[in-house]
Amino acid sequence: MVSGSVSGWANGSAASLVLAGLALAAALLCWPAGLGPRRLATIFPAPVRRWRLRAAVRPGAPVVIGASAAGGVAVAGVGGGVAAALVAAVVRRRVRAARAQRRVDAASAELAEALTDLVGSLRAGAHPAAAVAAVETAVDCSEIGSAEVGEVFTAVGSTARLGGDVPGQLLRLAADDGPLAGELTRLAGAWALAERHGVALAELLDAVRHDVDARVRFGRRVRAQLAGARATTTVLAALPVLGVVLGQGVGAQPWRILTVTTGGQVLLVIGVALACAGMLWSDRITARAVRR
Repeated sequence: MVSGSVSGWANGSAASLVLAGLALAAALLCWPAGLGPRRLATIFPAPVRRWRLRAAVRPGAPVVIGASAAGGVAVAGVGGGVAAALVAAVVRRRVRAARAQRRVDAASAELAEALTDLVGSLRAGAHPAAAVAAVETAVDCSEIGSAEVGEVFTAVGSTARLGGDVPGQLLRLAADDGPLAGELTRLAGAWALAERHGVALAELLDAVRHDVDARVRFGRRVRAQLAGARATTTVLAALPVLGVVLGQGVGAQPWRILTVTTGGQVLLVIGVALACAGMLWSDRITARAVRR
């Protein structure tokens, strides 16, 4: 009796320790980031070369899709390889689209900040070339952010100092199809209007700044409102996986059918292709809602 109670107590203690360890791991995963590292990152920003190195060694689409296909073939046969390649391509496309959108938002917000300084200098009576040179200096000193904005004001500054065609230079920069293409086109139109009709350049640039800032705010707000719909789409696309797991649990052996039989391989590819098409169609619908 005593040995049985001791054994039960030991088993209960072991289970409690396991549960406590799992709870501790979950708590660590949910622990918020401290303010200290954020403040240090603000004071001592990471060098640009490190991020460029990471971008340079980032695997491309053929590597990612090929590795996924190889893993799928090893786990679920030829059909599994095709399905894994489809999933990898869709996931990579969504990740790249989200990263590109964040880049556009960040560059647009920094352009609006730079235009604020430019408008202030123009309203103070500075010549456009001198005002652009002041903003260019601020960008070079990292008071205002990204490389895209720096390249824009460097090119515009050199053109303005030489008395060249600033709107044409802006249009050439917009033709490169960078993250600021639309904003640079509107900026070129405002600058050309000021030169052609003698309208105050500061007022036109301030209107462009308001437009850029409003577009960034609108896009962020709409994407935040559509985050639930995007999450629902992802969950619905992953529900068939749960169905396969439940089928395995009740002994229906759907995994064996999907990976061994020819019909199962075909159904696996068709099902994954339809789920991926649904996710892409949903992304297209949500992208239209936030298109600027």
